[in-house]
Amino acid sequence: MRRLIHINLLILLASTILFSGCIAKDLVGNDDQDNPLYSADKFYKFLQWKYYEKAATLVYPPDIAKFDDVASRVKDDLNITSYELKELILMDPENEEMPTTVRVVVTYYKFPSVAVKTTEITDTWIKPGEIWLIKSDFDSEIFTD
Repeated sequence: MRRLIHINLLILLASTILFSGCIAKDLVGNDDQDNPLYSADKFYKFLQWKYYEKAATLVYPPDIAKFDDVASRVKDDLNITSYELKELILMDPENEEMPTTVRVVVTYYKFPSVAVKTTEITDTWIKPGEIWLIKSDFDSEIFTD
């Protein structure tokens, strides 16, 4: 019975990973680096695959120390099974470099528990240069112990 539960969990994880990539790709579209959804998709994909150093390249420089701190605390326990970019909210449609907000729904579990949880996160993204960067204090529940 226990083995059956593990197999079902693996099937669930594999299917959510496959579907989350498809959904995010549909929302983001082509590799349009001028789109904040492109950066948000990459950021959460890096978190999902535990590529925290790569995810840090999409963090606003003054916030990198905070991100590194929370990532080091959760890196072994946080397992993101899927994420879905839900909504892009432009603060000022006339000024594309103005901060913008992206709503993301993240499904995850944290060891030692395997209870799957879902949370909605609203991130602020800014474009101080060529790419969009997340500006956050990283206090959402996926980053807490």
